[in-house]
Amino acid sequence: MAHTKEMPMTRRRNVLVAVVLPVALVLAQAGCSGTKIYRASEQMCVAHGGKYSAETQKCSFAAGTTVSAQQACQDQAGIYMEQVQRCEFSQ
Repeated sequence: MAHTKEMPMTRRRNVLVAVVLPVALVLAQAGCSGTKIYRASEQMCVAHGGKYSAETQKCSFAAGTTVSAQQACQDQAGIYMEQVQRCEFSQ
């Protein structure tokens, strides 16, 4: 009978980490390409100090200016989704 010596547990774990971790990182990066981020129009408006109206889909500011949610989204290179009042950004 041939006897094979088993690899110590710590070495097995190190080999596993050395092989699995790089593969996992590559797969994670591949999955992130083309990721989309969605921001609610109200969230974007309030973050810039405005008050949002879901009825008119506009953001009003204390200085008296008003910006449509669609224009604010497009100004930031987003795609406005009127039905859900969200802005879609691609990374």
